[in-house]
Amino acid sequence: MILLILITSCKESDLQKKLKTADAITVHFYLNAHSDSIIKILHTNNKDAISKLASFIDDKEINAPDCGRDGAIFFKVKETVIDTVGFNVLQKSCRQFFFTEKGKEHVTRVSNEAADFLTAMWSGKTYY
Repeated sequence: MILLILITSCKESDLQKKLKTADAITVHFYLNAHSDSIIKILHTNNKDAISKLASFIDDKEINAPDCGRDGAIFFKVKETVIDTVGFNVLQKSCRQFFFTEKGKEHVTRVSNEAADFLTAMWSGKTYY
């Protein structure tokens, strides 16, 4: 029984599999959670960074208030955006990922590790 739980908890979602097919990501950081004014843009084609970031975004929805967005991640294949994931990481009590699937917006939790990863990207760190 315990082995079954471990196996199912490590299974990648269809969303994670799709995001991991990206060969590049572009991250827009906004002025604040209630603005769409972009103050920083980061781009990488580092497959380790793309895979790690994609692994943080799961399909386990949460019921949470809309706290705005700190930015957006554009997952790309050959310069074409295949998916966009919004995020809010600066408000510790309201860390969320946002994405649209089949015409419906979904909200999932941002882990502390995911928040640290995005904060490191913001700071210019390139280790993944």
